Amino acid sequence: MKKIPIIMLALLLSACSSGRTETAQIQAQTEQTAASSAVTAQSTTAEETTEAVQTTAATETEPFEDTPENAYNALCAYMDTLDSYPEDYAGAYGYFGKLYVCTTEEDIPGYYDDILGKYSCISYRTVNHSLDYLESAAESAAELLEGTYTVIEHYADVPSNKAAVVLADCDLTEARKTLEALPELPFSINELTLILAQSEEQSETST
Repeated sequence: MKKIPIIMLALLLSACSSGRTETAQIQAQTEQTAASSAVTAQSTTAEETTEAVQTTAATETEPFEDTPENAYNALCAYMDTLDSYPEDYAGAYGYFGKLYVCTTEEDIPGYYDDILGKYSCISYRTVNHSLDYLESAAESAAELLEGTYTVIEHYADVPSNKAAVVLADCDLTEARKTLEALPELPFSINELTLILAQSEEQSETST
């Protein structure tokens, strides 16, 4: 076996020792970086949790406001969760600090109290026609008048509990006679309001 010279052996030992030292240093740096990242992640998570708790607390502590606007928004939010309006529901409208909720039932259904029971600004009205019926009647009337008259819009007039159609540049009496002359109407003519759209000139005059 060939012997390694003493000087060469010393150099090899030194190199091995140096390599082990560098490896140890790299490992130590890696562990330190990992520990630092873990601390940062924990700190970030703690901050996000704190923000979430603060946001939830702020939401829960918002003061209740007994206003018609808030009551109406609560009612609309409930209606938005349904596929269609309840059969009794005939719309709602605000008037002089009150929210009037219209229903076709004499005995107010209990779900209204679940939604609006905490509001003191609610007043209920019993009417003849549901909102679905009024919207359907308005749409039918508009379709029957189109072609002969210029239909601007149609909608359910909730306060009057009637269907409404807005026409442009016409004689409303003649328009009503046109509907009355039809053999069959899917609604009663007394359930319909015809409105003449205001021209720009009329609007300028009235302002």
